[in-house]
Amino acid sequence: MCKILKYLALTLACLWVSIANAAVISGNPAGNITMIFVYDYQCGYCHQIYPIVQQLEAEFPNLKVRMMPVAALNKTSLYEAAAAIAATNTNQFWNFTNQVMNQGPMADSQVTELLDQMGINTKEFQNTMHSQAVNSQLMQGQAVMQASGHNNVPLFVIYPSELDPSHSIVVSGAQSMDIMAMAIQSVEKKLE
Repeated sequence: MCKILKYLALTLACLWVSIANAAVISGNPAGNITMIFVYDYQCGYCHQIYPIVQQLEAEFPNLKVRMMPVAALNKTSLYEAAAAIAATNTNQFWNFTNQVMNQGPMADSQVTELLDQMGINTKEFQNTMHSQAVNSQLMQGQAVMQASGHNNVPLFVIYPSELDPSHSIVVSGAQSMDIMAMAIQSVEKKLE
């Protein structure tokens, strides 16, 4: 068991180098606690916990959240995750994410309709969706899942921002506000 924990710590520490500047930041960008939120736009549980993530940001003013969409469930997952990451270039990530996460999982045609309504579904946007930069971002979320030993979403890796994720707590699945708050408080204690 000790070897497994050491491997996980080493793997997460190596990943930290690549994720330190990755993902969209929510909450406090200078927060002393970081929570990586790995999610799939097609995941009903991810939709369920999204408001809790927003509550955690309000309750913990020193919480930095790294939003990491992945394509874990189906083809539409890939379409939505790539669209969300590409939307960062047009400052539309939050508009897209909030609209998608505040309703049930969408079909491809609904995603296309939403992108059209947002006025960003251009040839340039489509090229960005299929770019190496977007693919790299998607792979980082998958790498976090693999390193944590969990292949399901939602997934959270919570750690002191000044340290690497080898000092982390991993929370898998849609949990209650109380459980998520306890995990953050446990990490806060590491800073004392």
